[in-house]
Amino acid sequence: RWEKIYLPAENVGLIIVSTNQGIMTHREAKERGIGGVLIAYCY
Repeated sequence: RWEKIYLPAENVGLIIVSTNQGIMTHREAKERGIGGVLIAYCY
């Protein structure tokens, strides 16, 4: 969901997410199947 809103393309950019398992990228959170709170994004 965040990828479509904040990133210009699928494999471009990075979203930093705070989860109950710590801070990680959106790709790591997606692989683990967990959600969180968006902290920052860059591309």
